[in-house]
Amino acid sequence: MPLEPHHTKQQAIEHLLHEGGKVMIVLDARRDGVRVPPQHQGDPRLHIVLNLRAPNPIRFEEDGVASTLFFGGIPTPCFFPWDAIWAAYIPDVDRGAVWEESVPIDMPPSIPPEVAPEAEQAPSEPPPHRPALSVLVGDHGGDVKKGGSAIKKGRKNRR
Repeated sequence: MPLEPHHTKQQAIEHLLHEGGKVMIVLDARRDGVRVPPQHQGDPRLHIVLNLRAPNPIRFEEDGVASTLFFGGIPTPCFFPWDAIWAAYIPDVDRGAVWEESVPIDMPPSIPPEVAPEAEQAPSEPPPHRPALSVLVGDHGGDVKKGGSAIKKGRKNRR
């Protein structure tokens, strides 16, 4: 199933995660509700890898994504609100999406090509390993039913 403009962020991220086994999300860690280690809290383009093989489950909740991730070998409970996530891609297969409405307004014009919205990409031929990103606009929540994976849906059950 290809990514479509009507997919929610959750649907797109779950699709990419199941397709590649891992997905890189890009988020503005300065947004309210983001929980990451202090050294990453000011990063407007924090790259986080969500991996189905990670020891802790990835929980898609009503208001964002939660999981305990490792930073420097230290397990850290993390939370990424939907409105803080502005891109997602599978680095190994060059597929992903950018949600323009969530890209930080103060983002420098030199957004890396792997996370740049289509409108800001140069019209030249893409390099061989540059992800093919789709700009998706719209709803960022939603229900997606997936079975047999490490993904868990939940409500506001984080601490």
